[in-house]
Amino acid sequence: IKKVKPNIKIVVGGSHVSALPQNTLDDCPDLDYIVVGEGELSAVHIANDLPDSPIIRTEDEETVDSYPLPARHLVDYGYYKYAWPGRGMVKMDALESIRGCPFMCTFCSVRGVKPRRRNVKRVVDEIERSYQTYGTQLFMFFDDTLTVNRRHVFDLCEEIISRGLHKHVVFYANTRANTTTPEMLDKMIEAGF
Repeated sequence: IKKVKPNIKIVVGGSHVSALPQNTLDDCPDLDYIVVGEGELSAVHIANDLPDSPIIRTEDEETVDSYPLPARHLVDYGYYKYAWPGRGMVKMDALESIRGCPFMCTFCSVRGVKPRRRNVKRVVDEIERSYQTYGTQLFMFFDDTLTVNRRHVFDLCEEIISRGLHKHVVFYANTRANTTTPEMLDKMIEAGF
């Protein structure tokens, strides 16, 4: 990228660079910025200020509902497909309803982070809009542990079912077995998970 356009700013984030920001800069000297932790506020800071320090850290927002919805109109959903058993490759979308996980799993990069819930109606609005506007049929929840809050899961499933979305779309999510119950899993299956 720098060979083609030397002045372009390259920003990276994610688990690896958050754990090893200086090592990442040492290994990849063409990077301009490393975002440690959540990136929404850091991205705005970088775009507006072009800070001198290459390692950018911001405090986590208390509520993830304060962030604007993704600019899905800029995405070509023809490139984003995933296998749905029995239906083949279908348009997929990604979203988040809970950010953070309180557990301390040694294999995970998100450890001991207070879970913060999004408003369920806003999450399902996002699903409904993507389905109606782009024909999205599969949604992947990128929540660290969707089932960490029992009430949230039941509220989310009820909202999906009440809008009839469970008849048209399917959902994937990450969880921990010890945060589920048979009743919860039954409700998730009913909602299309």
